[in-house]
Amino acid sequence: NTAVILKSAAETEKVSLTGPAMILSQTTFPLKKFRELADILRKNNPKIELVIKQTICPIVEGRIFEACDFAKKEKPDLGVVVGSSLSNNTKLLTAKLSEIVKTIMVGNESELKPADFLGKEKVLVVAGTSTPPEIVESVAERLKSF
Repeated sequence: NTAVILKSAAETEKVSLTGPAMILSQTTFPLKKFRELADILRKNNPKIELVIKQTICPIVEGRIFEACDFAKKEKPDLGVVVGSSLSNNTKLLTAKLSEIVKTIMVGNESELKPADFLGKEKVLVVAGTSTPPEIVESVAERLKSF
């Protein structure tokens, strides 16, 4: 009848299970990190029954992989992630892409600032999985005007 939210290996190391437990992933939690935390729980609680439910969305993982792979190969001057700042998958996509190329997140075309694109010739535009196609299209159209 209890739940613990874990985000890091350090937090997970402190968990001592007293009975059967389940580890459940948020749909946008990084798969590699989820596996790491599950392994820590297994190692530190070897006599406890541990059910592991990996519910990470393959579409989110795939989009992140594809965008990052593209950015590594094509080396854009800037990344633009289109989607809500409240969306976990959009925030995760922005964070991962930012590790490769300077990246901004916008919710719609009105948030685009021409100054952000001065001197930029190659821009990667990618959207969070929950972003409506018409918003992505309006962002692309606005970018063309720059």
